[in-house]
Amino acid sequence: RRYGVTRSETRDRDGRLLASNLTTGLLAYRKDPSLEDQRVGVPESALPPIGPDPSSAARNPCLDRLRAVRSGELLGSEPTRVTLEMMRLRDAGRAQNRIHTDPAVAERAGLAAPIAGGSHVLSFVQALLMAAWGSECLLYGAHFDVRWVGQTYAESQITPRVTVLEVSPIELHCKLEVVGEDRPVLEGELRLPLAEAGEPGSGVARA
Repeated sequence: RRYGVTRSETRDRDGRLLASNLTTGLLAYRKDPSLEDQRVGVPESALPPIGPDPSSAARNPCLDRLRAVRSGELLGSEPTRVTLEMMRLRDAGRAQNRIHTDPAVAERAGLAAPIAGGSHVLSFVQALLMAAWGSECLLYGAHFDVRWVGQTYAESQITPRVTVLEVSPIELHCKLEVVGEDRPVLEGELRLPLAEAGEPGSGVARA
């Protein structure tokens, strides 16, 4: 199959970094046995790593709620049906990849039905976190490392879940998952900084 690796950044008008992203994704869902192994462009191993950014953690308005979180806590919700109409509304008529909105296009691509985009599936986990910890809790240096391990087909049900693995003075570490009707569709981790090393109250000396 064809894969692509994309590194992107989003900055404000003053050049301040707002978000960074490293994505490895399928460019075609149907297997092509004629393809030969090759690599074009910069290998993923040569790209700058992306991780949590603790430099803005102290400005997080949700810090009090985040520091009250305890290891072992579980967040979950009732199953949600991801309808085709929901997927079309999300694209707001600007669908660039119609495998997410058009059954005929999805079938030609080798899919049983339109599938929800990866960021759409992840948004159910993010909504769960924001409902529990505050609407701005993820805007100050959070790092998501996510694998989409199965398709979320239109009209299927999914259930997002979060498990708090570890809490330290400087970071929350969580396991993320979205479970479909018969298999996992997303697995990943969240690292959410609470303070910089060396910051008063962090309990960790700056290296």
